[in-house]
Amino acid sequence: LQSAIEAARRGNAQVSDAHLVEAADLARHVPEVGPDADYYDTGFSAANVGFHAVAAAVELGDATLAVSRGTELEIPDTVMRSRRGHHHIDMAGAWLLHGDRDRAFAHLQRARQLTPEQTRYHPQVREIVGSIGKTDRRRSDSLTSFSRWMGAPIV
Repeated sequence: LQSAIEAARRGNAQVSDAHLVEAADLARHVPEVGPDADYYDTGFSAANVGFHAVAAAVELGDATLAVSRGTELEIPDTVMRSRRGHHHIDMAGAWLLHGDRDRAFAHLQRARQLTPEQTRYHPQVREIVGSIGKTDRRRSDSLTSFSRWMGAPIV
């Protein structure tokens, strides 16, 4: 999965997708939930492969693909909160790329509910909040409050 992300960061969608296909094939052979599902704290599962598929599309700058992959993804409540929170951060990035700042911010708020500390200090969150703040003519009180909570007021 990390190789899929690295390939996406280099702009190589074909290699990224090949890694994602291989990971999805492997995930079919492991349980999604239960005491045997967390292999050495990796959180490897079909849902985690889906999370990485969204993240790879965001890294590639393909908003439509990222949003499509993210909205089709079923996320069991048993998936680690940190993984679910990070997925919402990636979905915020996807929606921002897609041009929907309201949905992007809604995903940041959901990430905050799931994993407040991770959300507060994640550099991607700071970038997204800054981008929303710079492009909105009128900032909502909730966005301003969110940015203050992060310790990164919008200027």
